[in-house]
Amino acid sequence: MQLIQAFATDLDGTLIPLDNNPAHFDALEKIQAIVASHRLQMLFVTGRSFDLTRQAMETYRLPTPNAILCDVGTRLMCRDGGEQFRQNEAFRQEMVELRGPWGNQRIRDEVTRRGFPITPQVEANQTEVKCSFDFDVKHFARVQSLVHDWISDEQLPLKMTISVDPFTGGGLLDLLPAGADKAFGLSWWCRSRGIPDNDVVFAGDSGNDTAAINGGANAIIVGNAADSLIQAAQQHHGDRNTLFKATEDATAGVLQGLTHFLDVRGNAAAAAPDSESPGTNPAGGTRSAS
Repeated sequence: MQLIQAFATDLDGTLIPLDNNPAHFDALEKIQAIVASHRLQMLFVTGRSFDLTRQAMETYRLPTPNAILCDVGTRLMCRDGGEQFRQNEAFRQEMVELRGPWGNQRIRDEVTRRGFPITPQVEANQTEVKCSFDFDVKHFARVQSLVHDWISDEQLPLKMTISVDPFTGGGLLDLLPAGADKAFGLSWWCRSRGIPDNDVVFAGDSGNDTAAINGGANAIIVGNAADSLIQAAQQHHGDRNTLFKATEDATAGVLQGLTHFLDVRGNAAAAAPDSESPGTNPAGGTRSAS
């Protein structure tokens, strides 16, 4: 049986400590030590932009990963060997090709023409291949139906992700290249590193983690996970030993699951204490003052 080679994780509600819980910060330090001692490759998989991801890394003293799959799986930023990240050009080009001729301006023009009750987000929240909108959450079902039918009827090379902002309670809608999601990006990164999907552990908590949870990786569902994710994951994984349902929330649940899979797969031999994993944050994993 192959050893676990990589650890990928969502951030908000998963790796990031909840409510400044001291136990979660303790778990974060232990996760960092495990990543270093087992020489695991590490990937952050998040709906956040790259800038907001770096902000979270500083605020919560997160380990520095090998790569960051951000903007809802449409942008891959790879570590250059130091502390800097560069956009992976091959992945960017693949996203552009998947989207076809539907650039953001064309999408916005068509949405306006059709009178959809959605408003473009500020330019800072847009990317080359992600067109983002806000809407009143009371129109959630209507927006979902309108956009779904438009994409389906016109056979557009687009897909939507729709959710409720956990901080503001507002509706969020992203229009992405068809086929682009966390699962696609995770699998693409694994192939680029020569790592089989089943030698990866992925942790998540919400509906937009479903594709990655139900991809080829071993999956951790944290204790605070959405019911929809739990149901979808249990149905997909069945009785296989590829799914771990943590009893602890967020960071502490990630620690439970990562420890479980490393034990099951026999990752017993740790690296020397003075060796540095690509996922180690030289600044350490101590609790942030914020």
